[in-house]
Amino acid sequence: MGNTYLGFIRLSGQYTPPILPRRNLVLAPFVAIPVGRLRNGDYRWLHGGVSIRFYWR
Repeated sequence: MGNTYLGFIRLSGQYTPPILPRRNLVLAPFVAIPVGRLRNGDYRWLHGGVSIRFYWR
């Protein structure tokens, strides 16, 4: 009880290097910022990474 949290705010962007448009690939770097009790916990919940997306056309 009392351990409720709101979640994360995810900030992301989108980048298509010149080599990737022909392959329908997009790189999307992101960072997720904890909101509420997650930022006060014993662990570091701030995280990020790169998402590689493939689109059908």
